[in-house]
Amino acid sequence: MTGEKLDPATFDRTDLTTRHEGPLVLPHDVLFHRLHFLALNSKTSAVKDASRRLDVDYRQLLTDVVAARNRIRSTIGQKTLQSMYHEEEISFVVIAHGYEFVVAFLAVLALGGIAVPTSIHITTEELNHMLRTSRASAIICSSDHVARASSALPARTMEEEYVLISMDGLINQTPIDPHTMTFSSGKTPDPNKPGLIVFTSGSTGPPKGAALRRYNLFVLSILHCWSKNIQPGYATLNMLPTHHVTGLLVNVLPVLVGGGCVEFTDPKFDAARIWDRIRLGGMNMLSAVPTIYVRLLQHWETVLVKLKPEMRESYQAAISSIEQFHCGSAALPVHISKKWTKLCRGRQIAERYGGTEFGNPFAHESTGSMVTDGFFKTGDVAEKHDRNYYIKGRKSIDILKSGGYKISALDVERQILEHPKIAEAIVVGVDDAEYGQRIAAAVVLREVGIWQNA
Repeated sequence: MTGEKLDPATFDRTDLTTRHEGPLVLPHDVLFHRLHFLALNSKTSAVKDASRRLDVDYRQLLTDVVAARNRIRSTIGQKTLQSMYHEEEISFVVIAHGYEFVVAFLAVLALGGIAVPTSIHITTEELNHMLRTSRASAIICSSDHVARASSALPARTMEEEYVLISMDGLINQTPIDPHTMTFSSGKTPDPNKPGLIVFTSGSTGPPKGAALRRYNLFVLSILHCWSKNIQPGYATLNMLPTHHVTGLLVNVLPVLVGGGCVEFTDPKFDAARIWDRIRLGGMNMLSAVPTIYVRLLQHWETVLVKLKPEMRESYQAAISSIEQFHCGSAALPVHISKKWTKLCRGRQIAERYGGTEFGNPFAHESTGSMVTDGFFKTGDVAEKHDRNYYIKGRKSIDILKSGGYKISALDVERQILEHPKIAEAIVVGVDDAEYGQRIAAAVVLREVGIWQNA
């Protein structure tokens, strides 16, 4: 550190020594100690990626993460690198899927940066908004998405040394012996600094960035490991995007910290393909959104129930062997939940409810509209019966007002979906001079053979 000005606010005794870094030097960070331990001791799969036909262990994963970290460090500008050395918050937008995403995400953390994951289908306008909002210094993308990432460059008003970094050639490097890797003797990455920014659309306006500390990423993973008994041999089938909290912080990172295996499906959902994978067995958890559960049930009812009994039983036995089912992003229709429980011979889907934007980004005096009597106002309406709460919907969009009555669109949808002839339904309010709103529904009918046998 000779010749550099020391910052009293962040001073550490290691600032007086030569910076300890190199191509095989890992950050002195608990997450990377864990991954290094697994690379040394685990022979099981860490990540499987159906779209790329990859099956990698922890040694291969850590090798590729180190290679990606080294490329990022050698590609970004010197000003950006010096800013990172001085513990400034530097963001990197990641556009990748499956194994490539995992490698890029961990590489950013290994460098000490902030990962900003995004959809592989993001539009140029959305990407520009995300780049400006996060003040990203680079986009890290898979070779499949270089064109999409490049589309943001002409319109950018970005950081001075902004660059685009391709993951091309970084996957399946020649495995490195973990014994040759060392840990930095320098300063431990600040656990209070952001490690991740997740963009959420929220309720109104353009997407907002919600920052999560490095420490929270690991602690959340450990808590999931404890609660779900994640350990070597544990496996999850991830069908959710990794730029969503559930996809990344429930389905991916905790499983890797626990030493399990994350299996990525093809980005394009295919119910038949998912069922065929489930039939092979070996899954401990399946986490999805309501639409996925609906389509899996539809495939069961339209295709699999028509198979010979022994073949049909092989599918049902496999789905029933999965220990945990999770659902989030929207309310799961009651009739779907009941059908799934019956199909899985008693195993229920656990529904999650959360607010990504929880935190303290506002001054106390500006939170009046959000917090009342110490409670955070989500805008949802619910009823309590005995010890149970029933979510009626978001007040701004799901509560309809007709003839002086407040009516839950979700309740009406649930009742419509109980009809055996109806596969899907959506309920909306249509402006009406007499009633204020009339209740209207658009429905998709089932195939004739299905409802006749329902």
